[in-house]
Amino acid sequence: MIQIPNEEFSHSYARNLGAQSATSNYILFMTQDAVPSSSDWIYKMVSSIQENGAIAASCREIPKSDCDLYGVLCGYIHNQYMGIMNSDRVMRKPALWTAENIRKNAQLNDVSCIVVRDVILHYKFRGNYAEDLDLGLRLMSDGYQLMLLSSAPVIHSHTRSAMYHFRRAIVDVMALKRIMPEQPVAPTSTSQAYNRMATCAFMTFSSVNAMQNCITETVSPKKLSNILSGIFTQAEATAKNLDKNTIQETVMQGIPYEDGGMLNLLEEILQVAPDVSFDPAGFYDITSFILNDIINFFEQTNTHVSHKELLDVADTMMKRLGSIMGRILAEYSMTEKTRDPSLDTLIQKYSQGI
Repeated sequence: MIQIPNEEFSHSYARNLGAQSATSNYILFMTQDAVPSSSDWIYKMVSSIQENGAIAASCREIPKSDCDLYGVLCGYIHNQYMGIMNSDRVMRKPALWTAENIRKNAQLNDVSCIVVRDVILHYKFRGNYAEDLDLGLRLMSDGYQLMLLSSAPVIHSHTRSAMYHFRRAIVDVMALKRIMPEQPVAPTSTSQAYNRMATCAFMTFSSVNAMQNCITETVSPKKLSNILSGIFTQAEATAKNLDKNTIQETVMQGIPYEDGGMLNLLEEILQVAPDVSFDPAGFYDITSFILNDIINFFEQTNTHVSHKELLDVADTMMKRLGSIMGRILAEYSMTEKTRDPSLDTLIQKYSQGI
């Protein structure tokens, strides 16, 4: 057993140390909570590398049975984006060097990643965060072929709080921009940051509270879409006159799908925010995810949506709010020159320990 003192640990250091101690031609990196989906899972991974002339492979993740709806949706959307819902993909250096093409061809994942030993000993992992994407980008840039496998999935997922998704989004957006300078970032001023977060919070809280009163039975995805569209239309009418008092009254009512973390965060934001107003970008961020991604998921997987799943939609809306607000603050921190010390303090506080 190799032991690493806490003060020396990083994911890159631990993986590099393990690779140096290994002797096989292929080295498999996994997180401790990932589970192979079959007894021949490793064989399939290695065979795919050999048959396609690749030097590394990662695979699709199947959520655990107890995973929450937001975790399932994030995996579903990611697999769709990466093109591995139903087939394997060979990834290679794209002819057109855009942020999207780079991301789709460099995405290794250390949840399960198998690499030719000589290659990893030469390139090594580096950095304290997103070290797998960084490795994939360097390998792809140097002309190596990589694999993303749908045929050999791994079982892995997490159920996280809305606050975790808020904190994770801050770190993810910043890390992605650092590793991939081509990644576009929406310019976000101080006032836009406050207005977008306020709009997102108002739309989420008011819509979730409305859902409790008008959705009490199993419905079809189409009917759910119609109901939610009506809720959003009604909430938008009020949101267009949004000010600080309106959002305080709405948010501080609370909702039964939240553990208190987002309420505390919003209280912190409202304490330092100037008066706020409606921002169409914040409205679109909330509604498009629900009306497009969630409805599409239910249309593909369910003929009807049960009452329990409707409660899960409300929980998912809160977690999506956390992700969106984290992204807004990250974009603000990277594009606003005249910074608000209060927002900088929040970013520093909530981006630690992820």
